[in-house]
Amino acid sequence: MNTSDRWLTSDQAAAALGVRRSTLYSYVSRGLVTRGFARDGAGHRVSTFDRSEVVALAAARTRPRAGALPVLIESDVSALDAGGTLTLRGRPIGDVVAAGSFEDAAALVLQAGPGWPSLPPAWQCSADALAGHGRRSADGIRAAVLSAAARDPERGDLSAGHCRLVGMLAVEVGCVAVSGLAAESGSVAARLAAALARSVDPALVRCLDVALTVLIDHELTASTLAARAAAGVRADPWMAILAGQCAMSGPAQAGASGHTAGALRRWLDGIPPRPDEPLPGFGHRVYTGADPRCDRFLCDDHAVLSGDCLGAKYCRIGARRARPEQQQRQNADQR
Repeated sequence: MNTSDRWLTSDQAAAALGVRRSTLYSYVSRGLVTRGFARDGAGHRVSTFDRSEVVALAAARTRPRAGALPVLIESDVSALDAGGTLTLRGRPIGDVVAAGSFEDAAALVLQAGPGWPSLPPAWQCSADALAGHGRRSADGIRAAVLSAAARDPERGDLSAGHCRLVGMLAVEVGCVAVSGLAAESGSVAARLAAALARSVDPALVRCLDVALTVLIDHELTASTLAARAAAGVRADPWMAILAGQCAMSGPAQAGASGHTAGALRRWLDGIPPRPDEPLPGFGHRVYTGADPRCDRFLCDDHAVLSGDCLGAKYCRIGARRARPEQQQRQNADQR
């Protein structure tokens, strides 16, 4: 086989597997196929895939094996491209961020109408009780979701309308559990800012709005896959959400941000990262260039990370330390 015949482009690899390019990149992120890099005729950096590896994966997906569970999932919610593109319901993530708040983005993703639901009084008391015990943690949010599920008289309703409502109510009960503030007190971002930073500064609220929006969905993450698996066996929507939250708790997903937070805290205490120490929050298994979600934090239009803040300094040092051939830019996953 010629060297040139060994490598497939993204389009060729996706066609061989019978999937979209976005699904191919999700296979990369899950370690099912390895991606290489090359330069095209114009000198642009492009993704390449080993033909033998793609053929083997295609064969494995079509060959039944005892104890194996072949999975092929296509998502219409989000789609990503290795070159640095992320869309939600076909709209570029930058446009979604600029269009409004997290609640607006959630309505777009869920294909819901305008308006944000308030909790029924009985649910409100339950969420308030969780917040009253100072449980401002992921455990408190999961407990609030479980409590709300037990109080939903339509819990077994698997209709699209009820699932959309549960999606929004799950956010609301979690927000109330963290902040102790109901929807009437302000947006999700404003209430979280008041609870977590004891500030309702508009810049901080906007920062949280952007963060919540860009992290709303990222194709086949572990938590999304877990939620879909639960929904696939007709679990009620509350339990599907809880399954996703449990998967998200792992150190390889949401828990990964703790490593970055630790590095920032040590730096704040005067202990900068060692030259040979890996910097969490840089590089990505799918994106070959910039992470479009992280760009929303750093772009001038939103100024989420100002030039003098600790996070911006961390990003600049990481960018200087990354080797040019790796193009390890900061990512929104913080891992």
